[in-house]
Amino acid sequence: MLINSLDLDSGDRQMADQQFVVIGAGIIGLTTARVLQQAGHRVQIISAELPLDTTSVAAAAFWYPSDSEPKDDVLRWGLSTLKTFKELKEEGVAGITYERALEVHPDPTWHPWWLNVVANPRKADLAELPPPVAGGSGYWFDTLVIDTTVMLKWLMEQFSAAGGAFVQQKMNNITEIASQTEIIVNCSGVGARDLVGDSELYATRGQTLKIRRKPEHRAVWEMSTKPLVTHIIPRESDTVIGGVFQEHHYSRFVDPLDTEGILQRCRNLQPTLGTLNESDILSVSVGLRPTRARLRLESEKLLSGSTVIHNYGHGSCGWSLSWGCAEAVRDQVKSVLSL
Repeated sequence: MLINSLDLDSGDRQMADQQFVVIGAGIIGLTTARVLQQAGHRVQIISAELPLDTTSVAAAAFWYPSDSEPKDDVLRWGLSTLKTFKELKEEGVAGITYERALEVHPDPTWHPWWLNVVANPRKADLAELPPPVAGGSGYWFDTLVIDTTVMLKWLMEQFSAAGGAFVQQKMNNITEIASQTEIIVNCSGVGARDLVGDSELYATRGQTLKIRRKPEHRAVWEMSTKPLVTHIIPRESDTVIGGVFQEHHYSRFVDPLDTEGILQRCRNLQPTLGTLNESDILSVSVGLRPTRARLRLESEKLLSGSTVIHNYGHGSCGWSLSWGCAEAVRDQVKSVLSL
């Protein structure tokens, strides 16, 4: 719900009078825009792509704790994101489901660091492990799965209903809009490499398939064999299977060999997919994960006097960190405007 400016104190009313520009319309850009609106701000999104054309739509989008740097902040942002998605589900927002998930690993000594973070973890019995990791290890836990298409549409509807403006435009340099606003929030994902000249940022290509959901589909993944990762994620109305983790790979074209490999690995990981045929495949998507050794969430003063708050480099955890990072941006905005 938007906060009415009459309910804000004088300092916050001054903040609410500002109009900000958010660059990017994926899950990071949309959640950032919505959190800023909820703080009483007017927001414009500028993006070369519509939300349903971004990398975010191709993601499997299950909540998973990240150990990316900066670790303490990332863990806090992740838990805050989980809390928000739970609240949205309780409010009846569509596209969010609970799943009992299983992560497996071929190493029998594997012990994930996140056991004290996730809900209801349990070590899998050997008999529960799928054939590719027989004799290995696995852990069950409860998580949330997001239907990316449903959620991105909903966020865009909420943004527009709250008075947000959307401009579809490709930007080559962030200074192009530096004179238009006091605050720019850079949520441009892989685009930040060129937009702000970040040589530490690179693309990690992913490819996923949406298939018809069947009752026997279970959430399971095995991530130890990069660049060939395998995941099966049932959602509200379909199942997402994948994938690949191809670092420094910038192609957005579907690779038929990747599709074939994904199908084979997923059939091995969950034999009930053995009956899968072409008519069950609804779509194939490719996305470019914005990968960086350290997630970038910080402010930078431009020569024009405007401030850029960077919010990119989430890798494969954009959905898991989205709301928490958006709240961190809101707090940085407040700090900048109070100077």
